[in-house]
Amino acid sequence: MSAMTATSGQAKREALMRSISDAIQALAEETDEARAGESLARYFATLSKFYRYSLHNQILIWLQKPDATLVAGFKTWEQKFRRWVKKGEKGIAILAPRVYGPGEKEKSLGEANRETPEDPLPVSARSGSQGEEKADPGRRVGFTTVYVFDVSQTDGEALPEEPQWRERAKDPEVESALMALANRKGIAVEIVAEIRGGAEGCSCGGKIQLLTETGTHTFVHELAHELYEHFNPETRQHTGPQQREIEADAAAHIVCKHFGISSLSPNYLALWQANKEDILSCLDRVRAVTVEIIEAIEAHLETHKN
Repeated sequence: MSAMTATSGQAKREALMRSISDAIQALAEETDEARAGESLARYFATLSKFYRYSLHNQILIWLQKPDATLVAGFKTWEQKFRRWVKKGEKGIAILAPRVYGPGEKEKSLGEANRETPEDPLPVSARSGSQGEEKADPGRRVGFTTVYVFDVSQTDGEALPEEPQWRERAKDPEVESALMALANRKGIAVEIVAEIRGGAEGCSCGGKIQLLTETGTHTFVHELAHELYEHFNPETRQHTGPQQREIEADAAAHIVCKHFGISSLSPNYLALWQANKEDILSCLDRVRAVTVEIIEAIEAHLETHKN
């Protein structure tokens, strides 16, 4: 490689790094604007009335109704949302705790048609922790089957619409380059009909699953999770779910903008309640992974251009 070529390549990378920094700054500001919007505030206010279900019950819900998004008990739909379960709809069976006290008959914790209240997040949420209760030596806890219903099984007053974040735009050439990068990294990519929790894609350490209809943005997002090694136990120990989603989606946003592919990342990150500072704090890690993906795509496109 000549000195002139090396200098030109260095200048190109420096320009790319500057453009990435500018793009992250813009994304951070757009995300703050999305969070401040009235529609998102209404959406969060509605979500606060739902309960987060345990991982076990999330799996039960998905097995019975994979497309479920917001679930609640029969009475909860009526009393909190003025919505009613449609005639003939079949309930989704989950497990709810029941208490047995000394010399007492079993007593339900909460309504008979839902779980004990936990975190106010939808069924597809992936974060949150539960509090602890003091032990009662005379108290026994068991479980009973109760039924919940998805919003699609109800009619009544309209709920606020979820801000658009699913990006379905596809770029076949860029996806070919992403597939080649995944292959070089030993990452298997599988196209599937459905994914648990209504996700567009998922990655689990060496394997990516994508919905048939999902866009290029999600492919980049899941590949970024792999390149960050977000499923490495040591990485997870030092990063929370929100940070991992910020890093993956910021990389996807910048890559897509670089190649002229539409992106709804500000809405997605706002739904994760990320703010400007959260996004900017990830700049160095985002920039490193983004450069790797962009350079791999450009090299692939250059090699395979007509």
